[in-house]
Amino acid sequence: MRKRPGKRETAATARVVKLILTVLLAPALLSCAGRIPAEKGYIPRPDKKALIERITFDRVDTLSGRAGIRIYRGDEYVAYLTGALNYRRPDSLALSVFGPFGMTVMKMLITAEGLEIYVPSRDTLYVRPMHIPFLLPDSGTISSSMTVMKETDDDYILEIYRSGGETDPPAARYFFDKRTLRNRRMEKFNGDSFLFAIDIDELNEMNIPTVFTISAGESRYEISASGLSVNEGVPERAFEHMTAGTVLPLQDFLRTLAPNQ
Repeated sequence: MRKRPGKRETAATARVVKLILTVLLAPALLSCAGRIPAEKGYIPRPDKKALIERITFDRVDTLSGRAGIRIYRGDEYVAYLTGALNYRRPDSLALSVFGPFGMTVMKMLITAEGLEIYVPSRDTLYVRPMHIPFLLPDSGTISSSMTVMKETDDDYILEIYRSGGETDPPAARYFFDKRTLRNRRMEKFNGDSFLFAIDIDELNEMNIPTVFTISAGESRYEISASGLSVNEGVPERAFEHMTAGTVLPLQDFLRTLAPNQ
C-alpha cells in the first residue's frame, strides 16, 4: 500500500508551492541574459537598459527541467523534495512536486485562465480563475515600469516600481556585481513589507541560474536545477487541465499552510 504523506511533509510542500507562486507572478526574477566575463577591476558603468536586459526572458519561449529543494526552518532542516517543471511563453506553467520514493505529492498548473493545484493524496483539486497575461515579462514590460538605478561600492542596484515614484517602496530590487554585471540577488516587496530574497550562486553554460537560495521569513529554500532545456519544446499534455473527485476554491488550500508563511 502506498504511504500517504504526513502532515509535516504536506505543510512543507505547501510552503514551497506558495513561495513558487509568489515568485512566478512577480516580474522576471532570474536572468537568462548573456553574462559579461569577469575582468580586472570594474567594467564601465552600464545604463538601465543594460541591466534590464539581464533580468528578462525575451529569448525564452519554452523551458523544462528538474529541481531539488532543501527546506529549512531557521537552522532546522525540514524536508527534501524534487520537482519537474514545464513552461511555455507567455502564460503556461506546469509543476509537479515529488516526495520520498518519487511519489507525486502535488501538481500545479498556471494558464491564462487561472491556477490549479492538485493534491493526489486527497484527490482534491484547488482552483482559482484569474487572468494572467504573462509569467516572465520581456524587456518592454519592465521598461514600461518606473525604474531607478543606484549603486554601492560593489553593486549596481535596479529598483522597479509599480506606480508612483521613489517615495513609494519598490516592487523589486535587483543587485548586479560591478565586476561582471551578473544579477546576483533579487529582493521582492509588497507595499512596505519584504516578501523574499533570491541569492544566485551558480549559472550553467547557458548562463541560467542552477543553484540559488530563496529566503522568506524564517524559511530558507535551497534549490538546485538540472536537466534544463530551453526552446526545445514541451509536451502539450503538460498543460492539460486536471480533474479530481473533489474540487475546492484555492482559498481552502491556502488555509492549510503553516502559520507565518
